[in-house]
Amino acid sequence: MNFISINTAGITPIYEQIRESIVSAIGQGVLREDDRIPSINSLCSQYGISPGTVIKAYDELCRSGILGSKRGKGYYILSTRITRQLNIFVLFDRISAYKEVLYDSFHHHIGPDASVQVFFHHYDHERFRMMIEESMGKYNFYVIMPHFNHDVSDILEKIPADKLIIIDKTVTGLKGNYASIAQNFRDDIYQALKGGLDLVKKYNRILFVKSTSRFQFIPDGLIRGFEKTIAQKRVTYDLERQMSGAVLLKCSEFAQAIADNI
Repeated sequence: MNFISINTAGITPIYEQIRESIVSAIGQGVLREDDRIPSINSLCSQYGISPGTVIKAYDELCRSGILGSKRGKGYYILSTRITRQLNIFVLFDRISAYKEVLYDSFHHHIGPDASVQVFFHHYDHERFRMMIEESMGKYNFYVIMPHFNHDVSDILEKIPADKLIIIDKTVTGLKGNYASIAQNFRDDIYQALKGGLDLVKKYNRILFVKSTSRFQFIPDGLIRGFEKTIAQKRVTYDLERQMSGAVLLKCSEFAQAIADNI
């Protein structure tokens, strides 16, 4: 049973760890055709996991033609011919309507022959690190949304550059020839505000609300672009860090001012 490695405290689902351990053992020649594998009860007893978890892993291997089973005799290696599909690791920040649209488009264009597994780091640096470290070597490509305002290049550099795709936000400290498609938050908001300057100048004060919670990521570049525009045009502004009652009042007053000028 030494070929099965399970980390019950890890991020990767246990059934996936069991499945990948068996596939890896076959690839290394540790398991051959007709070899028996550990029973469901023995795995549950050794690792303190539920039978359903082991059954899920074994059922997936049976459906792929790798495992077979015989009543009263358990599971055995039916075939060592492993056909691997394209496995893609996708790491978003949090669930949102925007991410659903992004995922649906991605999944549609990648085609039915690829397996796409989506995870969420929720702006938690340690969770981000653990997810990437535990996924190493298990996927063909890694699509990462690094929504942090601090440098995470030391984590991302563990992924081979030819397997890494950065989306939405650049990581300035990351070196190498990796694929990336990202927004230029600083210049985008600067150009947008500059283009709508006539609309902006009619207000005495501009309120920019920056959430400090994990509900929504606000890139530093967005704030720098906003401050650059306001500083050049000498418009008074407030940079709020949270939605307090006072801020909500200011927002309602600002919304009313907009409505009055429409």
